[in-house]
Amino acid sequence: MAPPRTRLFLRADAGLDVGAGHVMRCLALGQAWQTLGYGDVTLLSVSLPDAFAERARSEGFGIERVAANAPGSAEDVEGTLAAVG
Repeated sequence: MAPPRTRLFLRADAGLDVGAGHVMRCLALGQAWQTLGYGDVTLLSVSLPDAFAERARSEGFGIERVAANAPGSAEDVEGTLAAVG
C-alpha cells in the first residue's frame, strides 16, 4: 500500500552570515520524503543563494521566497505561516 501523499514544507536559509548546513540537511530530508513516495517538497527561504535554489529545483522541489527583512524576524514568521497556510 502506498503512503498518503502530502506536501512537505521545509524552512531554511543560507548566505554569508548563515551557514549552508541547514539547507543541505533539509535537502536530504526532502529527497527522502520524495523517495519514500510521501509527496512534493517546497523549500521556504528568506535568504537562499541561487546555487542552492537551483540544487533544490534539480531535485524537484518547489522554491518559495519569504518576503522578510531578516531570517527569524516577525515578518519571516508571518510570511512562512502564510506560505504553508
